[in-house]
Amino acid sequence: MARARRRRGRNTRTLAHLAASVIIGCEYCTEFRADEYCDDVLVRLKMTEAESSRLGRHLFCPNCEYHLDVHYDLVATLTDEEIKVRRRREAWSRKYEKRFRAFHQFLLKHQTLAGFHAIGQQLSRAINLAPVATVENGSWFRARVPRRGESFGPRDFLPPDPTTVDVSVGRYNHAGQSAFYLADSQKTTAVERLGNEQGEIWIAEVTILKKLRVLDIRTMRLAEEYPDLPWCLLA
Repeated sequence: MARARRRRGRNTRTLAHLAASVIIGCEYCTEFRADEYCDDVLVRLKMTEAESSRLGRHLFCPNCEYHLDVHYDLVATLTDEEIKVRRRREAWSRKYEKRFRAFHQFLLKHQTLAGFHAIGQQLSRAINLAPVATVENGSWFRARVPRRGESFGPRDFLPPDPTTVDVSVGRYNHAGQSAFYLADSQKTTAVERLGNEQGEIWIAEVTILKKLRVLDIRTMRLAEEYPDLPWCLLA
């Protein structure tokens, strides 16, 4: 008599990844969105009893890392629109990730020659398609974290002059290229600079006297309003 083969369950890491694909937060970090019980959500994964037991011991909120009880904790899940966005990102990753990694290696060797690379040229075309937003005149905020005993005056909150100040690379600027970071509230600019740490911070109110037109590359806006825009803008 032939011996029946025992079906092996999915490993815990795979199960945790699948759970994170449907759960975005728990009742402690997404209070107003957490309206489903964890086990009601996980039933979508069609787990065996053994898989469910293993996952229950290693299930953490993907947002705040709180250990979730599958029977009692409430969780927040993706909306239909957010699921569409995630799937599109995954499709982008499958299509472009290897090419962008190669582009990154190219830039490590040739920092100023991005325009000669195929991906650099595609980025340039995509940026020309991106929407333009208007920054209204009014009050904005800028923060600086002092070194020991350091104090700041009004001029210290202006955009840095790269010819006299060592400007490091940032999210929106190359090393040596001036960039001006502003926030729409004091809290936002404080969190941006300090994160979860405590410490001294100086905040200046910056008044914009004239409307500014700037490139708008916010991810969700591109996802919702410009579905055909090349996704290389997300890299």
